[in-house]
Amino acid sequence: MVLEIDLGGFRGPDFMIFVWFHDKDNCDAYRMFIVPANVVDRSVFQAHELWHSHPKKDGSARKLTDHVMIRMNGKDNDTCIGNNFAEKWKQYEGNWDQLERRTEA
Repeated sequence: MVLEIDLGGFRGPDFMIFVWFHDKDNCDAYRMFIVPANVVDRSVFQAHELWHSHPKKDGSARKLTDHVMIRMNGKDNDTCIGNNFAEKWKQYEGNWDQLERRTEA
């Protein structure tokens, strides 16, 4: 499966920022991840591709859509690697310095 999107000449973002409000008892508690866009693209594509390569619980094929989802918590399994991105991307948590380095280059 190849997912192609026409951006009309737009190159796309360099970084994506994820803000995870992780504590239901403290609405001000959050974790922020500044992730290179190519890392996000690759991660989402791999999770999407794996998810659609396995049948649903009833044995039928999954409907191929452009909808993708990742979770910051949870556990991966044999059919879903779209969970636990807070751990997978921990090196990008609060990493504003990479934006500074990018603008200085």
